[in-house]
Amino acid sequence: MTAIPLFSKSFSVINPVAPQSDAQQLQEWLNRGRNEVFTVQATLTPDLAQLLLASNEENRHIRERSGSRRNVAAYAEMMQRGEWQLNGSTIVVASNGQLNDGQHRCAACIKADVPVPVLITFGVQRETRTTLDQGAARSPGDVLKFLDPTISEVNNVSTFLQMRFALAAGRAVGSLMTPDELRDGLQLFPEYAAHIQRVRPYARRMHLSLGVIAAAHSLCAEANCAKANEFWEAVATGVGIASVNSPVARLRDLYDKNKGVRGNDLSRETQAALYVKGFNNFVRGRTGPLTFRPKGAPEPFPVAVRG
Repeated sequence: MTAIPLFSKSFSVINPVAPQSDAQQLQEWLNRGRNEVFTVQATLTPDLAQLLLASNEENRHIRERSGSRRNVAAYAEMMQRGEWQLNGSTIVVASNGQLNDGQHRCAACIKADVPVPVLITFGVQRETRTTLDQGAARSPGDVLKFLDPTISEVNNVSTFLQMRFALAAGRAVGSLMTPDELRDGLQLFPEYAAHIQRVRPYARRMHLSLGVIAAAHSLCAEANCAKANEFWEAVATGVGIASVNSPVARLRDLYDKNKGVRGNDLSRETQAALYVKGFNNFVRGRTGPLTFRPKGAPEPFPVAVRG
């Protein structure tokens, strides 16, 4: 008698589908974008960014580094630190396959050499690119106001926090801060209000950046509070200056020459660096010129001495 199996199954082997390459996926989206407008959430890889930039004719010049926060270097630094997040802003590709918006994000992805999450909109008319970026960009002060509505002078506070945070993190002064970093900065440097209030009269009189001078003074106060306060009183009042070669006199002279100058004034980084250098010479009892070289062959930002 032949045994009958209790269960009988038949199996078929399904070959796994190979994942699409960036080029294949992009082509699929481009084909769809010829007939409709749609948005996808995607991972922007350096390879995909290269493909998008390959169709980037007649666009504006890419800002590698500039005074604007929207530049390739700033974006790349955020991507490398793992801080890039979806915020609803999309890379835009026209129905003809041309990149309408997002060239700085693509260039930054290539520079950072890391994949980041993005939204990409396909299928809009090529002519609509003239309507992009017409609104005012949110400044760090705007973000700070969202984080803490009780702060009355958000621009001065954000400048203070940006300088302190950048130096603490070993980054270039003026580096882009994320909203999370601004929030952390409020916790790390809660003394910002006292320092801003202290330097306000002199900084305004000399047309200096209030937030920057407050940040420079706070750096010196952390190193040697008594000497920092003594130095500041001398700088602000001019009382007790020993000679024209003293660091207080040198710093006051540099700031006075800068007062009212348009188009050739001291950069914010230079204002702060000269202050810290003057303080260091004050603590060490040194005289001589005060200089700082932020460009060309730049020198590092000075560290306040403890004495």
